[in-house]
Amino acid sequence: CRVTVGSLLYDVQTFTGTYDGNSGLLGSQPWFGDSNLAQTFSGLVADGLGTPNTGIQGLPASEGPYFAYDFSSAQALLAYYRNGNVQLDGIPSPETHTWATATLYGSASVPGPLPLFGAGAAFGFSRKLRKRILESRVPSGSGQPRA
Repeated sequence: CRVTVGSLLYDVQTFTGTYDGNSGLLGSQPWFGDSNLAQTFSGLVADGLGTPNTGIQGLPASEGPYFAYDFSSAQALLAYYRNGNVQLDGIPSPETHTWATATLYGSASVPGPLPLFGAGAAFGFSRKLRKRILESRVPSGSGQPRA
C-alpha cells in the first residue's frame, strides 16, 4: 500500500510477529515516538492492507495492521484502523500480531552517492598502483637496481 505523508511517498507493508521480537524494526519506523503521525499513517492506509488482526482485548472486530509508536510497561502503544476509525490502544508486547512498516517509495533502488565515490576512489587507486608497477620494471641487464 502506498501513501503520501507530507510530500513523501511511502510503501507500507506488514509482517506478523511480536513487538518484543521486532522492537528494533518497529522502533525505526517514521511514526515511532509520534502518536499523531501513527494515526495519520493508519488512517491513510485504512483497510488497504486488509484487517489481519482480531480485536484487541478479545473484541470481535477485525483491525488493520498495528502502527507501533511507543513502548511502555511491557505494552506496545499503537494506532490501528477499525470500522472506519483510527484507534489508539496498548497491547502486551509478547503477543503475536500483524504490524505495519514503511519505507520511502523507491529508496531501495536508488544508489546513494557513497558507492559512486567509493568506485571513483578505487579506480584512482588502481591507476596509481598500475603506474608504480610499470615504473618499477626495468629492462634486464641494465645496471639499475630493481624496486
